[in-house]
Amino acid sequence: MIVSMLVLERMTNQWLTDAQCSSKTGIPTGTLRDWQFKKQNICFSRIGRLVRYSEAEVEAYLQSQGVEVQTAAQ
Repeated sequence: MIVSMLVLERMTNQWLTDAQCSSKTGIPTGTLRDWQFKKQNICFSRIGRLVRYSEAEVEAYLQSQGVEVQTAAQ
């Protein structure tokens, strides 16, 4: 059952180009390419010479970069 859920998730997953990832995250494409070279931060996949970002991985990266804010006690 878990395997079939993973397969379904991969089938419905969207793949983003550098420009689409940049637009979604606000990270310049040059920085994304630098990270690709260094194999850092956002996971990506290579399909031949093409680089694609899993939308789920981009969302996970954005969630991990969140800052927790505490309100002052009243």
